[in-house]
Amino acid sequence: MGSRAVAPTLTDEELADFLPLTKGADTVEPKLTMLLSDRSRARAALGVDPLDGQIRQVFFLDTPDLVLNRGGLIVGARRVQGKRALEFFSQRLAVLGQEGSG
Repeated sequence: MGSRAVAPTLTDEELADFLPLTKGADTVEPKLTMLLSDRSRARAALGVDPLDGQIRQVFFLDTPDLVLNRGGLIVGARRVQGKRALEFFSQRLAVLGQEGSG
């Protein structure tokens, strides 16, 4: 059995730095990526009941050399069960003083 990568977590200090960035935002959309084999444990840890959920598929698009990502742009398409599919474009939040902001 191969070793599993452990996702980085925010320290208390990083979380304290992050939360003010969300002030004034209409919404905050956390994203989670995991192995299919970890879904069951993740649902249990988050207290999510799949029967209460709604099936969604999200696809993120970029050029092979990730030009959009480097430019702070997020382009994708989302499909939600029982709703019309839609595309989305957004700009990544820039933090002053960090590489890629500005």
